[in-house]
Amino acid sequence: MYDNGELPCKIDMVGGENAKLKQGRAIKWVTPIKELDLEKILPVFVEGLREKHEPQIYIAEMGLEELIAKSSVKRLLKAIRSIVYPLKDNLRTLDDDICVKTFKCCQQIVRKSDKLAEALVPHFHIILPMFEIVLNRHREIRINPAMRRRY
Repeated sequence: MYDNGELPCKIDMVGGENAKLKQGRAIKWVTPIKELDLEKILPVFVEGLREKHEPQIYIAEMGLEELIAKSSVKRLLKAIRSIVYPLKDNLRTLDDDICVKTFKCCQQIVRKSDKLAEALVPHFHIILPMFEIVLNRHREIRINPAMRRRY
């Protein structure tokens, strides 16, 4: 979607010779976050965590972080159901980078509000088995160094 220009944001290169701001990248929202349909756009960014190439990695991580931080709890509550299966699919990859990013996303959602954490509870039967698989895989690696060769 980034390559096709279908995302409601773009990368803004900050800084330069004349700028007093620090240099780097930032997300610039073409459509204000308050006007976005989170039920449609939030799953796109969660799925984007599976990306392996820049700038898609940056867009997915920073975009998701800003969406969660700047959206109201009420709007996020409506969108929780739409991200359950993308979260599960991310964990199903068993890729360490993708799983860590997905765990961080879940943490950010849960830390934003107790209501959001409660909204995830009915979906634990979908997400929890994948959490267990990922965590048990890493427990085996720590406990038995011979297992490291298998992964």
